[in-house]
Amino acid sequence: MAEPDKPDATVQQTKFIEPFLRSPFPGIAPWILMAIMSGPGRFGQSAAAALTLIVMWVGSCRGIKVHSLEVFGAVVFAVFVGVGILGSPTLVTWLELWAGEISNGALAAYPLATIVIRRPFTISYARDNVDPEHWDSPLIVRVNYILSAVWAGAFLINTAVGSFGDAVLRDGDNFLTG
Repeated sequence: MAEPDKPDATVQQTKFIEPFLRSPFPGIAPWILMAIMSGPGRFGQSAAAALTLIVMWVGSCRGIKVHSLEVFGAVVFAVFVGVGILGSPTLVTWLELWAGEISNGALAAYPLATIVIRRPFTISYARDNVDPEHWDSPLIVRVNYILSAVWAGAFLINTAVGSFGDAVLRDGDNFLTG
C-alpha cells in the first residue's frame, strides 16, 4: 500500500515562518533573548541586536514589511552595544545588572508612546492581516489601542518586578524577579 503524500519540508516551514514573521513576536523575540541572557558577566545585548537584524533581514527577503517595533529594537540594541563597547567597566557592570529593567521599561514606553501619538503599534500588524477597507474600522482601531495598552502594562509589570529583584533583593538572577 502506498504512503500518502507527505508535505514538503519547505512548505511546512513556510506555514510556520510566514505567520510568525507577520506577527509582533519577531519584534519581541530579541527582547526576550536579551532578558534571558542579560545579567552580571553576560552581554546578551549583542545577541539580541544580532537576532533583531536577522529577523528584519529574513522578513524583508520574504517581502514582509519591517515594522516600527523591529526598528525600535534595532536602535535600542545598537545603543546598548555601543555603550557596552565604549562605556567604562563600571558603566558596563551597571548595564549588565539593569539592562533587563531598562529593556522592559523601553518596551513599556514604546507602546505607550504609540498610543499617545494615536498610532498604536499593533495597528501595522493588523493592517498586514486585514483587508484595507477595514483598516479604519472603529472596532479594529479600538482593539489595537487595547492590545497596545496590554503590551505596555505587561512590560510595566516586568519592569517593576525586575527592579524589585535588583534593587531590593540585590539578585539580578533571581528566578522569580529576573
